[in-house]
Amino acid sequence: MNAPHPPQEATLVCELLDDCVFAESSTTDGGLTSLRYIPGASLYGASAAKLYPDMRKSGQSEDIWQLFHADQVRFGNAYPLTSAHPAWPAPCTWQVEKNQSLFDTETHLLLAELVNASAREPERGKQRKPLRAQFVSPDGHFSQPATAVQLKAAFKPGKGTASDGQLFQYQALSSGQVFAATIGCDGVVSRALFEQLLATLHGSVLRLGRSKGAQYGRVRVSVIRQSANAWPLSDAWGSSNHQQPSLTLWCVSDLCLLDEYLQPTTLAQPDVLGLPPGFQLNPAHSYIQTRRYSPYNAYRRSHDCERIVISAGSVLTFDWQQPQPPSLSVGQLRSQIGQWVGQHNGTGLGHIVVQPEWAVQPTIERSSLCAAPHVPALVPAGASQPSAEQTLESKQTQWLDWIRQRAGQAEIHNKAAHWANAHLGQVRKICLMAATLAPGGVQAVTPSASQWGRVLETCRKHPLDAQALRAALTDANGVLGGAGPSAPSQNPALRKKNQPWFYPAPLSVRCFEDGQTRSATTLGDWLLDQLHNLDKDIADCPGDALGRLASLCRRSADDSMSAHPSTRSSTAAAS
Repeated sequence: MNAPHPPQEATLVCELLDDCVFAESSTTDGGLTSLRYIPGASLYGASAAKLYPDMRKSGQSEDIWQLFHADQVRFGNAYPLTSAHPAWPAPCTWQVEKNQSLFDTETHLLLAELVNASAREPERGKQRKPLRAQFVSPDGHFSQPATAVQLKAAFKPGKGTASDGQLFQYQALSSGQVFAATIGCDGVVSRALFEQLLATLHGSVLRLGRSKGAQYGRVRVSVIRQSANAWPLSDAWGSSNHQQPSLTLWCVSDLCLLDEYLQPTTLAQPDVLGLPPGFQLNPAHSYIQTRRYSPYNAYRRSHDCERIVISAGSVLTFDWQQPQPPSLSVGQLRSQIGQWVGQHNGTGLGHIVVQPEWAVQPTIERSSLCAAPHVPALVPAGASQPSAEQTLESKQTQWLDWIRQRAGQAEIHNKAAHWANAHLGQVRKICLMAATLAPGGVQAVTPSASQWGRVLETCRKHPLDAQALRAALTDANGVLGGAGPSAPSQNPALRKKNQPWFYPAPLSVRCFEDGQTRSATTLGDWLLDQLHNLDKDIADCPGDALGRLASLCRRSADDSMSAHPSTRSSTAAAS
């Protein structure tokens, strides 16, 4: 049996390159509300998708099981990194008087005095509200991640028109924000395996959340080999009822508990959380929020079983009910319970803090939060997330750059379309001239719609590279296979298959309306000659120009080109 390894922890710093959608529930009815953090399940799934193929090829089946199936590696939720430390969900027991500013809008530091409802009795005549959707760091910075709402419509497959009754809305975390997650493992996982995981994730760009195949989901990940668990702890007992010792548990993430019958429960019983007999939940000083959802498994393309959880930010207060004092100290209980309880620890659920320092303080002040000099910083002290105005300005700049780019592309496309329309008549003349020497008339020497379609398809594959486009057109499988001075004799079977491209035209066809003389004597050679001598305005998009010409010829293959009644009379008229 292998000797146990010491537990290891690191921090994943996640920078949102795109807006990211993390649905709060699996419902499809009504507006979609996004989580204000990156769930650990998303990081877990993306990491598994990145490592699974290579580890399976190298025969690391046991390592795969340890990393992703045994709950021995925990991918914590990624919370906002507003200052030098990640901001965790604000405890529900922290309350502020109504109509009072919570924090400074510039420094994001606490302005008001907060009341810790788990450590003091409610006061009469005071109207207070809990902090909702707020995150707080151990150095006193408050944060509320910025979100963006977009209205979208589903389209009918193959038609490109909006479907009836398929209007929906996405709420997403705005791009440019930075989040930090804790990733840790038990002593069973070797250091080499944990380092392999971190090395794979460091510097990678993952796609997380919904619609990650479209415009959402890109996240750049960096690894800092340092824990993000920076909140100061207290070894003193609390006193919620002013008589007996009390212990406070702060839910940093959602908490999924099972009762004695292995059924989901939101009744936080002491034995379920690993507390010894003698403790009892104090409902008056506990603030519990719950939610239920069915996580979506992208690999199986289906929803997993529904989860009923205690929401992050909930506070559980347990009172000691025995006359004699507890036999274990707060520190011993903290070691006994640990930082992770309940189910699904591997995907970020069950992260708790036992007896944080604020739990024994009736009031929370700015000085008490900011006094944490012993806490190491994850990033330089001056680093911070962009403000809402900076995020908006950045989005406007990106939008203007996109408009300018699209305007430039539209101008080039217009010139390519003009070039194609101007050369459509020359294609018709070549076909008519070649018909004077062909026994089958115009239809025999005119490429079919499918042959023009093959030219169009090849142009779409090589829109910007003229050399690659020429090679693709003239190779053994190309639609112009056999074109060129030496090709006809080398591959007569291919030349016969692509016969319409190689009917010779009289020499007079070489003089076109532009007054220039071409060396081409067949339609295939003429097309390659045009590709080589494109105008400077469209030389950067040869595939677009030639593809537009092929599209026009494909449309007119059964109409315009076959509408000429006789070869010689039509040729004379064209001359």
